[in-house]
Order: sequence, then C-alpha cells, then structure tokens
Amino acid sequence: MRSILVPVADHAHTDAVFQAALMLARRFDSYVEGLAIGPDLSGLAGFEIPMGGPMPDETMWRDLAEQAREQFETFMSAHLPRTAAPRTGAFAWSAQKLVGDLSLGSYGRVFDIIVLGRPGSAPNAPRMVAGSKPRPRANAVAVSDVAGARATTLRALNTRICAARS
Repeated sequence: MRSILVPVADHAHTDAVFQAALMLARRFDSYVEGLAIGPDLSGLAGFEIPMGGPMPDETMWRDLAEQAREQFETFMSAHLPRTAAPRTGAFAWSAQKLVGDLSLGSYGRVFDIIVLGRPGSAPNAPRMVAGSKPRPRANAVAVSDVAGARATTLRALNTRICAARS
C-alpha cells in the first residue's frame, strides 16, 4: 500500500480518518494525498427549487476547500513531511477546489486505498451518496471511528490489511 487518498469533508470523524490514514502510512511507508470532497451538484437539473438558507456559490465552495486543506495539512504536517511530488513517507494536497463523488471515484482508482469515515445518519456524520448502497469488495478495507476502542480497532485493521495483501 504505497499510496493513500484521504477525501476531506467536514464531519464528526475527520480526526479518526486522519489517524487511520497516518497509521497506514507509517505501517507501509506510504504517500498520503488529501483532497477536498463536497456534494456533487453536477447531476442536478437546472430549474428553480424553493430552498431555505443561502445558495452555494463559487466563493463558498472555494472556502470549504480551503478549510479542508488547512485541516488536513495541520494534522499531517505534525507527523509526516510535506512533498511536492509523490514519494513514500510524505503527504501532499491534491486540488484547490471541491471534488464531487464521481470525480473522487475516478481519481481514487490510482491509489491503493481510500480512507473514509463510515457513513451514518447522525448529524455531522460522514455522508453517503443518496440512493447508493455500500457493496463490499474483496480487496477493500473499511476504516471507521479509530478514536473509539483504539487498540482493538488497530489490531483488527492490521489483521484485515495483512489478509487483503495475501
């Protein structure tokens, strides 16, 4: 596992996602890349829908991407060196704008693993694309809430990673 992608979104388990990515990076001497992810609005039809609250604009999306970058870089810079080009044992930030789910799926294919928070229905939980159902994959490792029951979770994760590699 030489390359790890960390889609950064504002949710309650962001620190656990960062911790899991860092643990994997240290275990496998991996390159970690952060990417701001937000709602994918490209599939919406262009007609008026009454909505409450402010309408998102380019400035708002740019601010969200910048907040995600700052959060990722603050955490990772305390643990790994920053790099301009992909190299093992380092981290970098990918883009200056929010990426939607479809773009994440396409871009993520070049990485060995994508570290995400487990979707939930609680407020401020990681989101999941509407209407989609999680499908288990033989070579995928799900990482969630490393903050709770840390030792048990890390042992289980290490076992699953070793099993996936063989």
